[in-house]
Parts: sequence; C-alpha cells; structure tokens
Amino acid sequence: MGKRVLIYSRVSTDEQAKKGYSLANQEEDLRKYCLDRDYEIIEHYQDDGHSAKNFKRPAFSEMLKYLKYKHRNIDELLVVKWCRFSRNVTRSFNMLDKLQEKYNIATTAIEQPLDYSIPESTLILAMYLSIPHVENIRKSNATRGGLRSAKLTGRFMGQAPIGYKNTRDENENKIIAPDQYAKHVTKAFKMMATGKYMQQEIRKKLIKDGFTCGKNAFSKMLKNPVYNGKIQIKAYKEDGAYLILGLHEPLTTDLIFNQVQLILSQNNRMPKRNLLPIELPLRGLLNCVECDSTLTGSGSTGNGGKMFYYHCQRGCKVRFNAKVVNESFVELLNQFSHNENVDQAYTDLLEEHLKENVNTNAPHLRNVKKEIDKNQKRINHLEDEYADKNITHEYFNKMMLRYQGEISLQKAKKKDVKKVSGSYQEYLEHGYKVVKNIDKLYKEGSLKAKQMIIGSIFPDNLTFTNTGYRTNELNDFITRTAPSLKAYKPKTKGRIKQNVNSSLVVAREGLEPI
Repeated sequence: MGKRVLIYSRVSTDEQAKKGYSLANQEEDLRKYCLDRDYEIIEHYQDDGHSAKNFKRPAFSEMLKYLKYKHRNIDELLVVKWCRFSRNVTRSFNMLDKLQEKYNIATTAIEQPLDYSIPESTLILAMYLSIPHVENIRKSNATRGGLRSAKLTGRFMGQAPIGYKNTRDENENKIIAPDQYAKHVTKAFKMMATGKYMQQEIRKKLIKDGFTCGKNAFSKMLKNPVYNGKIQIKAYKEDGAYLILGLHEPLTTDLIFNQVQLILSQNNRMPKRNLLPIELPLRGLLNCVECDSTLTGSGSTGNGGKMFYYHCQRGCKVRFNAKVVNESFVELLNQFSHNENVDQAYTDLLEEHLKENVNTNAPHLRNVKKEIDKNQKRINHLEDEYADKNITHEYFNKMMLRYQGEISLQKAKKKDVKKVSGSYQEYLEHGYKVVKNIDKLYKEGSLKAKQMIIGSIFPDNLTFTNTGYRTNELNDFITRTAPSLKAYKPKTKGRIKQNVNSSLVVAREGLEPI
C-alpha cells in the first residue's frame, strides 16, 4: 500500500463555467492519480463557489480540524494545480509551512509537480503561486475600474440599501428603484428633520407600520446620501472622494436631507451625561453656600424609604433635603408666572422684538436671492460647456452637485427666514404661553425639560439657603416682565417704557428672600 493522502478540490463562482475547473473533473483526475500510484485516499474535501484569496473556506477549515487530531494518519495533501490551493502568495507559503512543520504533511499539485529535494524548486513554486496571484490582482483592478466607471455614470452598484431594490433599466444596466419600504424611508427623514423625535422613537413608530430595520442600520440610513439621490465616489489615486448625481429616484429632498445631517451633527456634539434621577433636577445647577463649588446629589435608603439630598462635593457640611429644595424652586417659579396686569406687557415686548427681526430680514433675503441666481447662472453655463463637450462627464457631475448643493442651502435659509417673518404671531403666542405657564410646565415636564427651563431662566448656578435662592444673573426677559412690575403704561412711539420695582433691579445680584 502506498501513501495515505487527502485530496482537495475547489472552484469559485465563475471558474467552473468559464475555465472548466469543474469539481467533478478535479476529483476524477485526483482519484486516477492515486489509483495509478496505489495511494489510499483517506478523505476528499471540496469547496464549491469559494474564493482562494484566503483559507477561510468551509471544506478547507474542516480539513484543518481533521488534521489537528488525525495528522499522523496522513502523508500528503493533493490538489490538481496550485491555483486550486490558493491565489495568494504570502498566505500560500504560510499555510504550506504550517502543514509541513506542524503536521509533517507535504502538499503536491499533481499537474505542477515539484522535487522539494532541489533548492531551486522553491523558486518554481513561487512562480506557480504568483501567476494566479497576479491574475487575481488584475481581475480585481478590472472589477474596481468597471464599478467606478459605472458609478461615475450615476448608477448605484452593489446590494441595494433598504427602501430600494436591485433592478435594470431599459438598456439592461444595473440600477436601483424604490421598493415597498420606500415610503417608510421618506417618512423617517421627514420626521427626523422636524427635530421633534429621537432616532429610535422614529424607528419604533415605523416598525409598527411594517418597516423592518435594525438599530445600527437605521442610523446609517439617515446618513446615506443615496437617499438624497447621490452616489459616493471613493478616493482613487490622486482624486479625492466626492459625490455625484445618481440616476436613481431620491427618497428625500436636498432640504430635508441637509436638515437631518445638521440635527445629527448637533446630537453628536451634545455632551454625554449620566442619567439623573427625576428627584434631583437641580443637581449640578446649585452652588455650595460655603465654598461656592457645585453641589451634587444622591439618594440614601433608611427606615422611611429612599431619600434624596443635595450636598457639597468638597467636604463641607452643607446638605439639603431634595424635596424641600425642589418645592422651594417651584415657589420661585411662581413669581415668574403672569397675571392680567402684565399680560399686555409680555405681548408688546415680544411683538416688538419679533417685528424688529422681520425688518432686519429684508436685506438678508435679498442676499440669499443673489446667491441663488448666481449659482443658477453657473449651472446654465456648466450645461452649455457639457453640451459642447468642453468638459468631461465626471467634472460636470462634480460641479453640478456643488452648485445644486449651494442652491439648496440658500433655499433652506430663505425658507427659515420666511417662516419666522411670516408667522411671528404664531411664535409670539407659543412663547407667551410657555412663559406664562412656566411653573406648570416645570412641574409636569421630564427631567430634560426641567433642566432646560432652569438653564433658560438662570444663566448662572443658583445658591440655596434656608431663606431661599439667590443668583448672580437672571434672564433679562424675566427681569423686565416679572409680575412685580409697577402699573404698565401702553407704548406710544419708540420703545416700551416701564417702571421697574427696585426689588427686581436688585435681582441681578440676588433673589432673596422668596
């Protein structure tokens, strides 16, 4: 009986059809080779449709597991050609060394035999392994070049993102088109652009409507320019990465997509804070009355259940029951809620301020219109140059995207300005309602809402004592319009005139006592 051997065959997805490397032919050649030499075939392993760039192939991995425990029963591994073993020179030599040194098993390609006793055989082996390696590189470059060329024409290549499906156009070229999830993607961008929802809140709402998308995939979706009708061209050689206009149908507008990106960037810049218990809304917003450092807060469990306290971090004996501090703060907010005597004061102050903004917006709108017209002229010139074949398709796409992006940005500015200018009464009523009911909003609001209210009224931290609160600075609007204003005189010409009670003038230095 001759050697005990393992035989291995492999084809990738296209080799069997194009190059005749069928698994059946390989197995037949290997078995005939063993029969002629009286070799005993212990096992046959074959990988169907797997690349030879690395050794992470199902059958090859199984063979390595077998050799780990049974290598003493094997003398040799046989393949038809070295390209069936691997198409990567470095990984090939590493694996050959492992089989030889760890398992004492030689590897032979029956159609490309080598005499390992001759030192020069290593050079011949390197040549055998290098040829498929070079072919792989050339094929990979050709594929990348083809994909890049297709992308430069505006076609999306690869697996369609959620909301799209892979299809072909009238010329049988690959393209993507909206699928059954497209409406959900459009809705997701619209909801996110409002700034009223968190990502996961939107995703959960859409899942109830039949949308299927994972958490991370949803986050990536909101950043993908494909949904804005763009194709991303990666950096290549000396060319940097850039976007071009795609041939596919966008699922959202430039305005909405850019607004979503702005919101996402703002969210990323927000500091990550540990979640606070709702019982400690003023933690980090109070100063110690003794050392002026920031008070922290914590809970402790006793016979009466869990109690929360604000206390100093530097060893001072300052310690307040959180319930007492919180209730005292609500009483403080009651001072800022309005009564009928000052309602008109609020209305006139806000109306005057917003009308001033409207008057200053006219020049800004004229500048925006100039920018839009200027970039539209550039687009018209660019189209003429492209029609006359004076510029390449790639340059046309690149510059068109730039000018259209600038127009979209200016239109967004114009829309925001007009929204404020044309709807100031709506803003007025909403803002008035918020300020008038600020104590109720605070009591009913979430922890985040409470902290936003505190920060909007008090630019600086507060100091709490047994007699009440004091602060170095108070929001100017609150100072001018709090209920302790004296009798209000309706405005005539010019700015509003008020007589401010001296107790609120002093409020710049402290609000004490309550």
